[in-house]
Amino acid sequence: MATKTIRIVIKEMLENGEKYFLAESPDVQGFLAEADTLEEMIDIAPQVMEDLLEVNQEMSAKDPSLNLVFWNDIKYKIIYKPIKITHLQYA
Repeated sequence: MATKTIRIVIKEMLENGEKYFLAESPDVQGFLAEADTLEEMIDIAPQVMEDLLEVNQEMSAKDPSLNLVFWNDIKYKIIYKPIKITHLQYA
């Protein structure tokens, strides 16, 4: 069984004076997590990823044409990018 490393990128966000942390992954489409503190994010991000991959696996089992991403043996590499985003533009 192959091991897959999934990168989780955490960004520090600042919106209307409120700071929070947002995690995304360039390796898994649809992964997104939000937390109030960096410590909380580091705790919850891997669990959110596992939940997403589990749902993807269940959906792929029901419909193989979906070609969703899932792995059985995962290692996480968490990257904290201290990028402060102070302006968000909504479409």
